[in-house]
Amino acid sequence: MRYTPSPVGPPSVGLAHAALFNWVFARSRQGVFVLRLEDTDTARVRPEYEQPQLEALRWLNLPWDEGPGTGGPHAPYRQSRRGDIYAEILRRLREAGEVYPCYSTRQEAAARRAAAGGDPRLGYDNHDRRLTQRQIQEFHAEGRRPVWRLRVPDRDAVVDDLVRGRVVFRAGTVPDPALTRSTGAPLYALANPVDDALMGITHVLRGESLLPATPGHLALHDALHRIGVSAHVPRFGHLPSVVGANRRRLGRSSPEAHVLRYRDEGCLPEAMVNHLARLGWSPPEGREVFTLAEMVAAFSLKRVSPAPAQFDPARVRLLNAAHIRALSPGHFVTALRPHLERSGLPSRGPAEHVLRTALPLVQPRTTVLRDAPRLLAFLLLGEDEFRSTEDPRAGLPTDEARAGLRCAAAALRPIDPWDMEGITRAMRGAVDRGRLAAVRVAVTGASVSLPLYESIHLLGRDRSLTRISRALTLLEDAPATGPAPADEAQYPDG
Repeated sequence: MRYTPSPVGPPSVGLAHAALFNWVFARSRQGVFVLRLEDTDTARVRPEYEQPQLEALRWLNLPWDEGPGTGGPHAPYRQSRRGDIYAEILRRLREAGEVYPCYSTRQEAAARRAAAGGDPRLGYDNHDRRLTQRQIQEFHAEGRRPVWRLRVPDRDAVVDDLVRGRVVFRAGTVPDPALTRSTGAPLYALANPVDDALMGITHVLRGESLLPATPGHLALHDALHRIGVSAHVPRFGHLPSVVGANRRRLGRSSPEAHVLRYRDEGCLPEAMVNHLARLGWSPPEGREVFTLAEMVAAFSLKRVSPAPAQFDPARVRLLNAAHIRALSPGHFVTALRPHLERSGLPSRGPAEHVLRTALPLVQPRTTVLRDAPRLLAFLLLGEDEFRSTEDPRAGLPTDEARAGLRCAAAALRPIDPWDMEGITRAMRGAVDRGRLAAVRVAVTGASVSLPLYESIHLLGRDRSLTRISRALTLLEDAPATGPAPADEAQYPDG
């Protein structure tokens, strides 16, 4: 199996979908997974997108057995460094009469079709198959340089698709594919099948959009077999298209299609793999949540549907919440740490003890890891750093907010021992429910937070009382209505 991304843009969910299915199929058959960079399209390839393609596979936990950085018996695994190989194969195809020079421009092919009463949009019409030597010499004299095209047999082309079954392309509907540019540089139609042949690729799972190109690829594989380059023809399977909410194919240009965007916002790779797996494949028991190892154990192409499958970012995040809840405390802290550090919050030393203490409250309330720092900031920041960015009245009249804060301070001060039972009993008996919002903002800095009583317990008596006192100070000179005094310091960005 192989995965062959082109570094022409950010890694997309469509490419990740193909990578996942190829990797899983290889692992389920104890096969080899090859990564090959297809970078011959110099007009579109961007070097800055090469590393993100590799990062996406690493993030999804899909390691390659052969490829860039890993090596292997068929190196190099980058098409731009295999030019001499393609040139030699083309020479042998020319000598065998499998290819021919084509001088027709697109405009000439369209004009011929129109003159014959056909659709000019159908493209090349195999006209140059019949060029005489004299015509070829005349084209050369004009300064024209040919592309080289493969002679596709004049018969029905049959694709025994691993996903779609038998697909027939009628004779005359498959034009001879161009294998090179007029400069002699190889095109995808040459480089891809040649690499598959030389690297011993036995099975290929790829996107539905490449199905029309498959008869040409199979014809070239047959030609390569005839000239002694390959020993077999790969089996092809065309996966369902990945579409967006509008049911249109999800292209690279759509921000929601960028795989690493989900990593950066705090989705676990398990959640992304889980959702991508369900785009066209159904596990035997219809399970919604499963691991990559469980997918490998249960995988069968018989359970892959050819129907277009909708990628749903909201579904990824829901699955992410489920996978987060399944993490052990240690793994949750490890996954969370980069997001805390990016937010300017401590995550090691004493802060790690605080994190582990707060995990039972934070973990069930985390959908994406990027949200967790805002829930934890009030615990991890010292009193010199902590400030609320919200109005300390929390939407209450000033006198109501003051009353709630004073009652809370009076209730919390004498509690002994400092435990949840004592905090809950004291607060319920002293602070009206409607006034708790002001206490929440004072203690946690936010109107949306972890449960209030648990937050007070985790924060401790002294720090809770310090924050309530600070909020009361801010409200001392506040009018009964209108904005309260602002506290200048703010939380770091979460």
